[in-house]
Amino acid sequence: MKRLGWFGWLMIGLLAGASQAYSSSTDSISFRVMTFNIRYDNPQDGIYSWNQRKDLVLTALDRENPDIIGFQEALVNQVTGLADSLPDYAWFGVGRDDGKQAGEYAPVFYRRNHFTPLDSGFFWLSETPELPGSISWGAACTRIVTWMKLQENSSGIKFYVFNTHFDHISEEARVNSATLLLSEIKDIAGDKAVLLMGDFNCTPRDQAFRILSDRFQVTGPSENDLPEVCTFIGFPPSDSPGEVIDFIFIRPFTKIRSAGYKIVIFHRDGRFPSDHLPVESDLVIW
Repeated sequence: MKRLGWFGWLMIGLLAGASQAYSSSTDSISFRVMTFNIRYDNPQDGIYSWNQRKDLVLTALDRENPDIIGFQEALVNQVTGLADSLPDYAWFGVGRDDGKQAGEYAPVFYRRNHFTPLDSGFFWLSETPELPGSISWGAACTRIVTWMKLQENSSGIKFYVFNTHFDHISEEARVNSATLLLSEIKDIAGDKAVLLMGDFNCTPRDQAFRILSDRFQVTGPSENDLPEVCTFIGFPPSDSPGEVIDFIFIRPFTKIRSAGYKIVIFHRDGRFPSDHLPVESDLVIW
């Protein structure tokens, strides 16, 4: 994939999707969702370490104003630090290593004045999804899914949110994770409206993506966008090829649709908030 110059990145950021503010009525609601791999707090990252990037993450969130956020790779200090800095949001999630606080989280943050949690849970992407810290299929890391059932406060409309992070090494793990994820979504959400987001560590050309896109509609990015865009940029961003691996999906044939998506290209003095670019989508549900 050919890397674009800064002007190209800026134009993608402006054109990939239109911004819309949160709104609601008795008939429908529109809201913005974001998936954002914020890179775990690794002191060895030096100038790209969390302490050097946290303000950039918060600035990006303030600029984009999402109503629901699915973070990935967040350690407990990052989750609690973000929660302290984002008082308008409540959140749910656990550490993937023990189902408590150890290891990376895939938490769901949501605006507390807009949504009320009705149910929530988590499971592991393994042959024993109920077993904390379980790992299967040659995966390099333990992987977890966080889910919530939310109700929009003014309309009473209910829907489900799933947030996850697939393995970065094992293709077998990604394929089996996709199959398991669809099965669990069916068991948990039935035929209701579902929003699925995360870092899937696969591109639209890979089997795991195909499994998901057979049942879910990707709101962006999509195969049609390649090779003009990418969501993984690395530290430091370079001219080497990047990948599109972060996605937002919605369940088709339910009362939910996308009004557009955007890859967020925010940076300051050439420094980005993470080694991934966040992806956001404006959704309408009724």
